[in-house]
Amino acid sequence: MSVITTNIMHATTREINLFTKHTLDLKSYLEFGCGGSTFNMFYLTEANVISVESDFNFARQLLNNLMIFGNRLNIFHVNIGAAKEWGVPVDDSSKASFSSYSSAIFNAINSGGGAKLILFL
Repeated sequence: MSVITTNIMHATTREINLFTKHTLDLKSYLEFGCGGSTFNMFYLTEANVISVESDFNFARQLLNNLMIFGNRLNIFHVNIGAAKEWGVPVDDSSKASFSSYSSAIFNAINSGGGAKLILFL
């Protein structure tokens, strides 16, 4: 199975189709790291998107381009130290804050009842 790197998602055709099938009717979408799936959500749905970002500079670039996303994109920056490509920490100097990347958002939002959970790993 070949990987599609020229598409907006870095995934196989099968993975993109599966992702799309299960996200078309979502009203809200929470993700860790803005990228191809974010663009898929904006092009194919009316969902509001919350994206957790570890790279402050990338988050700022996204916010500077809100004309692309309108008011449907909410960036939630979590400081886990300096980040390199794909938001990976450059070193372990901020290791104590790494767990906050995946947990802080849940302290900041009210998930409400009846939420639909989709995991795309």
